[in-house]
Amino acid sequence: MAAVLFYLKPSASLHRDYEKPVLITNVLSFIFFGLTIGVLGILYSIFGWITPLPYVLAIALLFLMIPAFNRWISHKIGRVAFCLIPVWLTMFVSIYFKLNIDKTLIAISYFDSRFILMAATILPGIVFRLEERLQLFLCVGSISIFIFFFDPIHQLLGAGYYQQGFTDLSYQYVNYIVSVTYSVLLFGILLLRSVLERSEREVLSQNMELVEKQNEIEAQHEELLQHQEEMLASAEKLEQANKLIVDQQHELQRHNDTLEALVEEKNGDLISTNEELVKYNNELLQFSYTVSHNLRGPVARLLGLTRLLNKPDAEEREKLQDLILRSSEELDEILKDLSLIIDIRNDIYSVREKVYLQEEWKKAVSLVGDSVRTVHRLDVDFSDAPYVFGVRPMIQSIFYNLISNAIKYQSPERKLHIITRSRRVSDNSTQITITDNGLGIDLKAQGKNLFKLYKRFHTHVAGKGLGLYLVKTQVETLGGSITVASELDQGTTFTIDLSPPEQVDRQIFYDHESAMLYFDGNLNIIVIDWKRQVTSDEYRQAFNAVLSSLNVYHCPGWISDVRNQGEIPQSDQIWFTETILPQLAGAGLKYVSLLGRPQNHYFELLGLLSEKHGISVRTFSRFDEARAWMETVAAPQPVN
Repeated sequence: MAAVLFYLKPSASLHRDYEKPVLITNVLSFIFFGLTIGVLGILYSIFGWITPLPYVLAIALLFLMIPAFNRWISHKIGRVAFCLIPVWLTMFVSIYFKLNIDKTLIAISYFDSRFILMAATILPGIVFRLEERLQLFLCVGSISIFIFFFDPIHQLLGAGYYQQGFTDLSYQYVNYIVSVTYSVLLFGILLLRSVLERSEREVLSQNMELVEKQNEIEAQHEELLQHQEEMLASAEKLEQANKLIVDQQHELQRHNDTLEALVEEKNGDLISTNEELVKYNNELLQFSYTVSHNLRGPVARLLGLTRLLNKPDAEEREKLQDLILRSSEELDEILKDLSLIIDIRNDIYSVREKVYLQEEWKKAVSLVGDSVRTVHRLDVDFSDAPYVFGVRPMIQSIFYNLISNAIKYQSPERKLHIITRSRRVSDNSTQITITDNGLGIDLKAQGKNLFKLYKRFHTHVAGKGLGLYLVKTQVETLGGSITVASELDQGTTFTIDLSPPEQVDRQIFYDHESAMLYFDGNLNIIVIDWKRQVTSDEYRQAFNAVLSSLNVYHCPGWISDVRNQGEIPQSDQIWFTETILPQLAGAGLKYVSLLGRPQNHYFELLGLLSEKHGISVRTFSRFDEARAWMETVAAPQPVN
């Protein structure tokens, strides 16, 4: 076993960028050697000793020799041979069997070779990097030629589909499907390879930066220690300079403290980066599993149904086309679900606004529609904690999914009761509980899968297994947590804990040397603080950020501190009044506080134009006065 591992291990002199591809090539070559020997035995048992068997044996030996070729000759040529051997072997066996084996051909023999060729597309993406363009072009080009010119090659050698007596015209349609599927597969493999290499480069760059910084810190630390030793040695000889030495020691201590703080900060950054990478890796694994698991069924059905289109019966063909359409629609729905999950994970909402729970609960109940009439008693009380700091659409979506689940999985033996409460807990966070008396969940058997994607526990009603996954994802995106308590045939209680952001009234989402924008969650307003005289680009960039935030959060109020802004060029004044101001009004802006009492003509014109668009503008000399006015006109109010 040790000899085999040594044989498969790449050469020690190999560049580390190629160690992993070469190791994968060696392992797969050894596996393919075994598989080829197995195929040799199968062919011998079925057909006896036929002419191709020596070639098959030679190919097996070639696979076995590839690790040696990679180690002692050229790993690039070895990997090219590894990718091309299955391709050329497949075409050789396909043509030879159609010309020389004295057995009745069946139509499926013109498709199995294509699937092997499509599977071989994966090999170049595994064993080559994108920078190895020549090798990739050679391998992918060979596969593409055999895929796209599969029929012309067979016809040239007298083994074509119609030359063998087949007459089904739908064969050409299948050729198109195979070509399109191969193109999509090739694009996906190359795209995945590109993303993987880019991620590797980013991680390597970050690691190198951290190592360099660590080396710098260690060098500085060693230098400081050396200075300290020199000063201690000099202290014995220079007693008259004792005061100077003491001062230097104090300065050295301050440097040490600074370095220790810097090391601690860098270690914290490294731990945070590592945790983030682990989190993203886990999410990537879950998403990869979901894609491979849920796309496999529709794609397999589409391939199977495509093969069955060879049947000549028109009525049967029409049924098959209907089934293909259904499988395509199912595939489209799965892709939409995955797109929704990606949107949530993209963190497009960076700040938290004050969201009144009663208002979002009513909207969620309204979205449930007529099915809410099946609820016998809906007991809701948010009086103890009427609001949370979160994202309005997410809070509404959480309520909607939990209400929908309670209605879907209610018990047929009793009337449905839903009890909802909110309360403040000791750490100033908010706890929301939603309880129903429905069918319940067996947490011992299903607890681990409860919040996973596409997991369902009751099959007597329609569903996709997406609701609880979205609820957990949205709660965690809001920085909270969710737990569940449930018993079969008793009911279920979901408990959601949400904590407010650290600085509710100063959530910075844009910080530039010219201006800073932050969101006041208590008032649901945006504050823009101009730091200095701004350029045209800085002015427009800041207001585009304001407009984007208003489109997301629909804030009714905005405070602008223009005391340090300086003069605005006339072209930017026109751009703001004609382009940005109407869009701000359309996004829901109603109140503007200008801090600094500007007196020039532009601000007078701005006030008149704002009134025209339904925006009330007032000027103040102090920030607390501007905020107090906003509290009276723009602050969110609870809805009973």
